[in-house]
Amino acid sequence: MKRLWIVLLLLLLAGCADSEAPETVQQAQVQEKDPVIDTTVQEVKTGLAVVGNIAKSMNATPDFPGAAHTEVTYVALTLDQDGVIRQCCIDGVSAVIPFDATGALQEEEEAFASKNELGDEYAMHKASAIGSEWREQADAFARYAVGRKVEELSHGDVASSVTISTDGILQAIAMAAETAVVQGAQVEDRLTLAILSHSDESRSASLDTGEDGYAAFRTDVAAVTWRDGVVTSCLLDALETEVPVTPEGLIGVELSTAQPSLTTISRASPLAANFYPAQDWCRRAERFADSMLGKKVQELESSAITVSGGTQQAVFYALLHKAAQ
Repeated sequence: MKRLWIVLLLLLLAGCADSEAPETVQQAQVQEKDPVIDTTVQEVKTGLAVVGNIAKSMNATPDFPGAAHTEVTYVALTLDQDGVIRQCCIDGVSAVIPFDATGALQEEEEAFASKNELGDEYAMHKASAIGSEWREQADAFARYAVGRKVEELSHGDVASSVTISTDGILQAIAMAAETAVVQGAQVEDRLTLAILSHSDESRSASLDTGEDGYAAFRTDVAAVTWRDGVVTSCLLDALETEVPVTPEGLIGVELSTAQPSLTTISRASPLAANFYPAQDWCRRAERFADSMLGKKVQELESSAITVSGGTQQAVFYALLHKAAQ
């Protein structure tokens, strides 16, 4: 009798196992057919920074002309929620305004192309130890920066392929990351950087009146992200340098004098020079940039045609049009 109960118990357990097996297999098959998919789109911050200096400027002599030399570095980037750089654009302008020993401006340029726009015409590759142009080296550093945090960047990591000075680049990247904002850009959006530079407001010194001249350089810049031809984020900034030149052909300012952008000035103390004009410009720039969000390339092109003259709005539209190219 005892053996009979044991046999019956084993048969009962086997039956239960068989009845549960199909259900277990079916559940596994359902899980394979319907996996959990993460559809979250990663939003990124957009950053822009402009770093300038006049350290290379020099006085004129009777035998050699002087030069008001403004060197500018521009960086646009996108930054994810972990502080990792996802896209990076780097460019620069080297604006030289020569003058003679009487403070008269010589061969004044009305517009300055950026180093990336100049390409081989910038002619750094002729003197480069690695035979590489500025644009190529800046692009190499930008590719190196992608996937890293600001604090992880070092010139030493790319010394073999980047021989240009990266002090200004690293400073600009840090500033752009620190001030980056969320406007609606996503990680896969295309990032562009547009620059317009000129010296239209410059004037020579006067021997007759003893008045100083000014080598005035102005640059406006835009960082724009695009998705399917639509603006998803837009930041604007500008930088002005006014290097005074005496009738004796001398630079009338310390070459170490800081040259902050208008956005940087507007974030400083109200006691800073030009704080209120810079703040007013930034407010107008911010309103314009906000109005561009969601605009299509075609809308920007038609709007740019209707704006004429030397107004600031015309410059804004020109920047957006250039960024769309």
